[in-house]
Amino acid sequence: MGISAPGMYSTQVADFLVALGMSEGLEQGFEQLASLVSKQGFDGIVYSAMPASLGEAGLFQPVFLASHDFSKGFLNHYDEAELWQNDFTIDRIQRGQLGPMDWAKELEESEMNSAQKDIIRLASSDYQITNGISIPTQSDPHIIAGASVTSCEPRPVFDNLLKSSLSTLQFAVHRFHQFAFSHTSKTQRFYLPLIDELSASERQMIIFIATGKPLKQSKHYTNLSPTRASNVLSKLYRRMNVSNASELCFLLGHHKIVEML
Repeated sequence: MGISAPGMYSTQVADFLVALGMSEGLEQGFEQLASLVSKQGFDGIVYSAMPASLGEAGLFQPVFLASHDFSKGFLNHYDEAELWQNDFTIDRIQRGQLGPMDWAKELEESEMNSAQKDIIRLASSDYQITNGISIPTQSDPHIIAGASVTSCEPRPVFDNLLKSSLSTLQFAVHRFHQFAFSHTSKTQRFYLPLIDELSASERQMIIFIATGKPLKQSKHYTNLSPTRASNVLSKLYRRMNVSNASELCFLLGHHKIVEML
């Protein structure tokens, strides 16, 4: 079902768009999305974005925005056990698949490995997430993002919900994604695993290297001697998985890291 299906421009969607436009921050905007999802008859929603091109693969764990009704127990389990490393939805989005992913149908029809299947079964058996559908919003070499909407209803009820509301969900989730990436004051929430790990010297060096000035001037701008600055820069290369200053500057600029510090 496409996002232009009949019924998409309902009063609820119009109210959502107005409320989203008036939202001052990421959390407030997400509350509007969660409210719309609840009104469509689903239990909960979780949204996440990951900076895919920063650092070694798997270095940055997902940062979640979850509605009040989304299972906190499942999210805690998912986080503590690092289940994102075997999440079929993340794997699919990284490979450029942007269509909705119905968990139960994917479990039955697609060729998942055992670890991927276990996550879906865990959600159902231990946390009463009977059904779920993931809606990717972005897949490129730098960022992957999307949302998952869940329900404890049996399959026939869930099928009816999707039939009547999938187009609305896709539309709303994509609009929220645009909202989340409209300004670094919102987007920086998803970069916290990186930003929190940076030392004071690394932060200074990121700001300095973004100026394009030669390393010999580092003492004047950062109070780091050229030798110390070179050592810090080498650590940043390893952390960001780059080999030179040009590659580092490209990533810093693309992800707007300087603006987030």
